[in-house]
Amino acid sequence: MRDGRIHGWGYNSYGQAANEKSTYAWYPSPVDWCVGEVRKLAAGGGHSAVLTDACSLKELCEFRLAENVTLSNASEIEDVASRSGADALARLCGRLRYSSFA
Repeated sequence: MRDGRIHGWGYNSYGQAANEKSTYAWYPSPVDWCVGEVRKLAAGGGHSAVLTDACSLKELCEFRLAENVTLSNASEIEDVASRSGADALARLCGRLRYSSFA
């Protein structure tokens, strides 16, 4: 962390180290998807995890899943979201599916 912000670099296959996915991050750059004050940070070869005070694990999972919703997986994610009480995520998937038919 620099100045209270998390910086990442490395392979970046999921966009975790920089702004663009599938772009190797050669130099530390601010991680823009982290929300809230960082409480704990763990990282190693092949993983990274951040615990913030801004949201629960459920909310964090909804936030990250919402970035990966596509027309091909929207029905499956919508089903899981509706059964787990993730109403906002379920609505997002539904809108994506229905807007593709318009």
